[in-house]
Amino acid sequence: MFLKYEKREYTKGKPLTFLRVVEGYWENGKSKQRTIKSYGALEKQSDPKAYIKMIKDEIEEMTQKITITIPKSKNANDAIHNINYFYSLSFLNNLYSILDLDTYFNDYQRKLNIKIQYNLAEIIKYYSLMHIVKPDSKRRTISYLNYLYNNSYDFSEDDTYNSMDYLYEVFDDVQVYMRNKINEKLNLDTSRILYDCTNYYCEIDFNDTIDNLRHRGVSKEHRIDPIIGMGLFIDMNGVPLKMKVFNGNVAESVTLVDSIKELKDKYKLSKLVLVADKGINSNTNINRLIESGNGYVFSQILKGKKGNKFQDELFNEENYHIRFSVDGGIVYKSKTYIEDYTYINSKGEQKITKRKVLIYYDAKDHYIAKKKILEKVEISKRSIINGAYSIPKGFEEYVEYLIIDKTTGLEVSSAKVKKDLNTTQIEKNLKYAGYKSIPHTFV
Repeated sequence: MFLKYEKREYTKGKPLTFLRVVEGYWENGKSKQRTIKSYGALEKQSDPKAYIKMIKDEIEEMTQKITITIPKSKNANDAIHNINYFYSLSFLNNLYSILDLDTYFNDYQRKLNIKIQYNLAEIIKYYSLMHIVKPDSKRRTISYLNYLYNNSYDFSEDDTYNSMDYLYEVFDDVQVYMRNKINEKLNLDTSRILYDCTNYYCEIDFNDTIDNLRHRGVSKEHRIDPIIGMGLFIDMNGVPLKMKVFNGNVAESVTLVDSIKELKDKYKLSKLVLVADKGINSNTNINRLIESGNGYVFSQILKGKKGNKFQDELFNEENYHIRFSVDGGIVYKSKTYIEDYTYINSKGEQKITKRKVLIYYDAKDHYIAKKKILEKVEISKRSIINGAYSIPKGFEEYVEYLIIDKTTGLEVSSAKVKKDLNTTQIEKNLKYAGYKSIPHTFV
């Protein structure tokens, strides 16, 4: 692990030096590098030497070593049994002990006051650590018990499944317990919270009963299997605060309001700023956040009805702050402005507040978006020529269906359908490529 210096962006013709912590590794016989952490421009720091020292101190913390002694009798070339052990758990054990979860689950098991032949603390610890080292199903994970260095776990596959009912009862409380333990060490800032949702498909044919979670919904993988939704709150350091699962047929946007209330109650938060993507951006969510005195930073759709109010500022070149490349091309440009936002509170009353809007253009995003559009255009052209892809797909937004009279070739109300490129839609999407908008308000 080492510090890498890169000159890659320019301000007023002068290069900026960006810093990255990089780790070398081997893959398929080739030496490669991956970024562990990125830092800001060196030229923008008030004390560059102190800034570099701070990064090097972080590298030293990230590269702590742990010594493991391998007994010859257990893993030598001439031993009776030569086994590949999981040694990384020895290091993870040290991190896990900071959370003191053994104490939490041992106390909980005593309070249950029932006879259980297995130890809940052992089960949750084993699966938590193995999910980091080698994520797999519960059944497969239990098969690795004999391949742990200094193994002291003693439970069966049946014990694992039986423990789930007891663990479910403390699903919410243990999240708060872990967060409080982390705060004892790091005292993390909770003024800004990130929220996002995902879902998991389940290999069953039909929906659960109405009281259970597995139902068909909008799948991230575009599958038709019943799914379960999950929402996760994390702080700006990437440390989780709260996780919640919900029915698979529930839209992401409607999971937020109740979850925010639960989060604030659990952690005694008075105010916060929520950061989320377009999936959470709805008038209801924004209205409730403003009404409860919270702030938000949401990404915004720029096309269509929702994006109409941003059009004038988006394509007005005045007041943009522009960063150029060496050859004079636009690398990035941005502007902010204040607008009136009308919202309706829970009593049905119309209110007006001020909010700030950030609009920006990124050349890298433009390149990626343009490439995807042109790929769809090429598929659309092939579809028009050979009549393939009769089932509408993503590229169909660039195909226009015209009603043509076969004898005259003129467009009429009813005749044979002819397909053609929808150049208006193509030009519109290319026009927006690279542009993003982020309306936000702070408490």
